[in-house]
Amino acid sequence: MNLIISILLIPFGVIIFYVTYKDEKKRKVELTTGYIMHLKGYFAGVGFFIMGLMMLFKMELLEIVKLLIPLLGVIIGFYIKETKSKNFTSVKKYWIYLVIVCLLLFLFRLFRYLKMK
Repeated sequence: MNLIISILLIPFGVIIFYVTYKDEKKRKVELTTGYIMHLKGYFAGVGFFIMGLMMLFKMELLEIVKLLIPLLGVIIGFYIKETKSKNFTSVKKYWIYLVIVCLLLFLFRLFRYLKMK
């Protein structure tokens, strides 16, 4: 039963994170109740994801951080691709390289962790 719950928590966290991201794009950026609601949505999504990983692999916090850092790079890569800001125009063409390298790093670290078990 714990295996099923942990497997369901991971995509649930990703879905909450994605829905919060899409909802935030529809609203104006300002420090209001909506802004706080979006922060709660992001924390909930990441929290469910981490809880699912911890339950699935019985991981310690340091191992989870090692896995989440490359995923943060993937999120930053997609943010660079989707942003309309002029700050990222010079690096916008390299977003796919950042995503691919971070995904490979994530898979490498996951493989090393599973091999150690």
